[in-house]
Amino acid sequence: MGSESPQTRPAQYRYRFGTAEFDEVRVELRVDGEIVKIQRRPLDVLTVLLQHAGEMVTREELREAVWHNRITVDNVLDTALMKLRQALGERNSGLIRTQPRVGFRLVGPVERVAVGRHFSGELSLDAGQPAPHRENFLLRRRLGSSARNEVWLARHAKTQERRVYKFSACGAGLAALKREAAVNRLLRETLGEREDFVRILDWNFEEPPFFLECEYGGENLLEWAARCLGGASPDERVKLLARAADAVAAAHSVGVLHKDLKPANLLISGQAGALQVRVTDFGSAQLLTPDRVAAVLLLEMAAKDIAAKDPDGPISVATIRKLIRAAQEAEAAGVRAKGRTVDRCASAGSCAASGTEFDAPLQAPPAGARRESFNPVPGRVLLR
Repeated sequence: MGSESPQTRPAQYRYRFGTAEFDEVRVELRVDGEIVKIQRRPLDVLTVLLQHAGEMVTREELREAVWHNRITVDNVLDTALMKLRQALGERNSGLIRTQPRVGFRLVGPVERVAVGRHFSGELSLDAGQPAPHRENFLLRRRLGSSARNEVWLARHAKTQERRVYKFSACGAGLAALKREAAVNRLLRETLGEREDFVRILDWNFEEPPFFLECEYGGENLLEWAARCLGGASPDERVKLLARAADAVAAAHSVGVLHKDLKPANLLISGQAGALQVRVTDFGSAQLLTPDRVAAVLLLEMAAKDIAAKDPDGPISVATIRKLIRAAQEAEAAGVRAKGRTVDRCASAGSCAASGTEFDAPLQAPPAGARRESFNPVPGRVLLR
């Protein structure tokens, strides 16, 4: 297996069954033409059933293929199948048949079309070649790699502008890129444009190699320290650390936990006396309170609408009540849509709630306060 060339690895397919369609490359499920967001494990179960359509697949075979026989809770397979059936909807859920104490079978006609080959995250990228799908940018140096992706520094052939690209050739890597883009958008929508977060400028989720295109944020902390730390005063060093802590605290205040803070993800730019630190790579981020984040997004959209109509007037008590009612409706909608996560942002442009309670009460502004100085949802660092 490990010695197979990319040309001999099995093709990946787009499957059509019932009113559903599943794309192995994009790891994307559509029902009645609409994208359905669902966790990865249920989709892995669906992949195995589709690959053996019409055949009985035992519980043991599914546990081996999806969980690799790792120790899990007793009902993990049943839970995955329940979520899968819910995602497929009433018209398609019956296509998955259960044979008690034996296993499962996907019945009915299944159409499949080859859409690509599985490259296990391998990318044939070399310094000096044009960036895939971005021919004006030339790859200069690989900054890092993992099982799913490679990160490259590139320069524009004419302007010499620098960009950073995170590439992935496989469906698993695509899901991670989509999630990172969604978290980045969430931070931007809730906190505004900040210089201490690296911005994602563009992306390609349509065809491999998939990628995120990011601004160049500077050298990573280790590279910068090897070159410049000796010339930085103790005061500058403390300020750098404080600025990094402020950025992380800002992310925590809206319920985003980075989970992969390390020198490679802290970037330094600028000259002595005017150094800028940026936090990058929220690909492993976790949402601590997704319902609160959804409410903040809704409140901000409502506040922008009000500001557009009356940019100079104060926010009235009636307006605050409307905002509070909107947030409560968002929370109620989250209960009905429990299980949907930030990943929905990547495809639908919105963030769904998950049905838990707000951790901070909504407050009315003091008398005479202007909207630009009033935060209806007070932030706090959510370190638990």
